[in-house]
Amino acid sequence: MIRELYAFLFEPLLVPVDHRVEKAMALAGLEGRDLGIFYREFQKMDKYHSERVTLPQFYRCIEEKRSRLGDAIFEILQIDYSEGITFGEFLHAIILMCMFESKEVIQLLFFVFDNDKNGFIDGEEIESMIGVFSKISDEKNAIKFNIPPDGKLEFDEMERLIKSHKQVKYATFSMQNKMMSKFNGHSWWRKNKLRLQRLAE
Repeated sequence: MIRELYAFLFEPLLVPVDHRVEKAMALAGLEGRDLGIFYREFQKMDKYHSERVTLPQFYRCIEEKRSRLGDAIFEILQIDYSEGITFGEFLHAIILMCMFESKEVIQLLFFVFDNDKNGFIDGEEIESMIGVFSKISDEKNAIKFNIPPDGKLEFDEMERLIKSHKQVKYATFSMQNKMMSKFNGHSWWRKNKLRLQRLAE
């Protein structure tokens, strides 16, 4: 069921609210008036008023190249993006990514490379991961990585690998940083997270 809320951003704006919008609002502690900046951007993309936008449009909106990490945010939310995404799906993905702590962003990347979802990265998965990371790094900052004796890379090891290579670390958090900059700014998200933490105490 979809209801509508008025969001005030210079002028009243009627925003469609479904269960995903409600989940996103609860996750970030948003009120109806906070939705305006998100819905304005969605409307800019939705030129034909179909109430859906394509994934390429979504990536252009946040000025980011399409990536497996970006697509994964929709997958963990069980969003079928083959025929585009609704405003609720658009908002839910952005809010979740922006609310992630750094460890959770790396966990999402681990989810991407762990193709068989067995809790570790091994075999061809490791080769795929090193291939992606090597493309990010230049010759001076080549990826130095020792494959574990058992051939299985666990999350803690991947986390150390990412944090020890500046270019890989930058690329890992690029999408989140661009989302936060576009929607309200880093300061707003930081303050909002602190506010929610205090409320939870």
